[in-house]
Amino acid sequence: SPPPRRATGHAIPARVVKRRPGDPPRLLSGGSRAAEVLGWRPGRSDLDTILIDAWNFMRAHPQGYASAD
Repeated sequence: SPPPRRATGHAIPARVVKRRPGDPPRLLSGGSRAAEVLGWRPGRSDLDTILIDAWNFMRAHPQGYASAD
């Protein structure tokens, strides 16, 4: 099953559509440049772990963080 479903246990609706004007042909991400320049390494690099952590946070904090005001 896709990573979002593995993380949440639910199907996540998605649609594949044509690119919009101005959208890049592809998107890539990685921490190699941050590691090279800043010496930074991500605490989590596995997509399943990242999604599970985000899902658990959202379930524990449905309103997000409280405002400082």
